[in-house]
Amino acid sequence: MGLAFFLFQESTPQSFAFDQPSKLNQLALYMESRYRRELHKDDFSFNYVPRPPNTIFVQIKYYPHASQQTISILIQSARELINSVGKEKFDLNRIDIKVEMQMIEPPSDESKMTTLEWLKYKYNKFIENWNKK
Repeated sequence: MGLAFFLFQESTPQSFAFDQPSKLNQLALYMESRYRRELHKDDFSFNYVPRPPNTIFVQIKYYPHASQQTISILIQSARELINSVGKEKFDLNRIDIKVEMQMIEPPSDESKMTTLEWLKYKYNKFIENWNKK
C-alpha cells in the first residue's frame, strides 16, 4: 500500500496547482453575481470589472430615456456597496472606483425587442411627443 501511494505521489504533476484569484477579482465577481443589472430588464445596465492593482470599473450602458436621477443614485449606492463589501468580505481597504458611462440607442428594429422593452420604448416616445406639444 505504501509503494502504491508513493508511485501515485511521484507521478502527479505539479501543474495542477491553481492560482488563487486576487481579492480584487473576487470582489468584482461577487458584485457581478449579486448586483449586476441587465439592459433588457431596465433602461440601463451595470457591470463590475476589476483592473489591478486596486480599481473596479463600474460600466454603465443606458438608453437616452433612462432616468439620470435614478442612475446617479445607483452609482452612489454602487460606490458605497463596493467599499463596504470590499472591506468586510475581502479585507480591501483601498479601492479606486471608476465609472464608465455609455449611452446607447434602442434597437431600431422593434421586432428584436422584448415585449417589456418595446412597451417602455413606445411609452417613452409617447411622453416625449406629448411634452413637445
